[in-house]
Amino acid sequence: MTLAAARAALAPRGVLRAAINLSNFLLVSDQTGATPRGISPSLCGALAQRLEVPLELVPYANPGLLADAATSDEWDVGLIGAEPARAATIAFTRPYAHLEATFLVRDGCPARRCDDVDAEGYSIAVSRRAAYALKLEASLASATLKQTAEPGLPASADLYFAESCDALAGLRPWLLGLLKNDERFVGSRVLDGRFHVVEQAVGTPRGRGDAALPFLEAFVAEATGGGLVAELIREHGVEGKTDSPTYSKVCSGKTGHSEAVKVVFDPSTISYAELVDKFFSLHPYQYESKPQYMSALFYLNEAQREVAQAKINKLKAGGATVATKLLPATMWHDAEEYHQNYHAKNSKMW
Repeated sequence: MTLAAARAALAPRGVLRAAINLSNFLLVSDQTGATPRGISPSLCGALAQRLEVPLELVPYANPGLLADAATSDEWDVGLIGAEPARAATIAFTRPYAHLEATFLVRDGCPARRCDDVDAEGYSIAVSRRAAYALKLEASLASATLKQTAEPGLPASADLYFAESCDALAGLRPWLLGLLKNDERFVGSRVLDGRFHVVEQAVGTPRGRGDAALPFLEAFVAEATGGGLVAELIREHGVEGKTDSPTYSKVCSGKTGHSEAVKVVFDPSTISYAELVDKFFSLHPYQYESKPQYMSALFYLNEAQREVAQAKINKLKAGGATVATKLLPATMWHDAEEYHQNYHAKNSKMW
């Protein structure tokens, strides 16, 4: 796609109108000056530079308002969570950042995992129209969802107490901040694991998506794979709160991530138990290793955990040493393109 064609699709007025969500404190981390600062505004600036046009930030108080404006010709690109409920009007790129959503619960609550909260008798407070609220709307089977009258994180915390809810939904860093800074939450705890990973992406109004999306996809791929997003995370002081790890940084052992392989399978063709058996037949599970290269199985639900644990117990009962850790799957990050299909690209090494 030529630069001229990209400009015509994304900045037909000669300026890039970039919508940002002011309520996302991780991506818009400083609103004290005349111009908002943070990962999202900086990424918009880099995109405008790539297009060689001026930048005009279009701020919205919450993601719902930003999404609503997709059909009103108010912005050219919008940085927002890529949720299915928004895809009818917004065409999204791959994510440039992943944000983990989980639950805060009261002292004495029997829930230990996020799945435990979706049960009869449980009520969950959440900020209306947040990306993770959309996820809960679509996925809850048994729990009752109580949403704020208007979008807002403080309002969801107030609702949690006003309605005596069992859980408060939110991004993990925000919930941990409540434990530290709000005395109302003394004795509460944040659950391990997550019920959703918000994929922050660059979107453009659906009507121009076919023309604009290839350029945006290439930009985001370079920004994530080339280290720009990681640099912005450091610059704006949100390291450890949002994730965009490069493969080389994972290998350093300093990011808290582990190298892993994602297996996508059809249960009607091969069962999870068969995959677990194959894992242990091929993998040197007896040996401890550094965290970034550790032996581990990651499960997505309780049924998978039970299958994997039964296999580990069987091996141990037979006298085997099993160093493999059994852990809940959290956020997945694709390695850069150069490390995909690594064996095929570097066949002489293997």
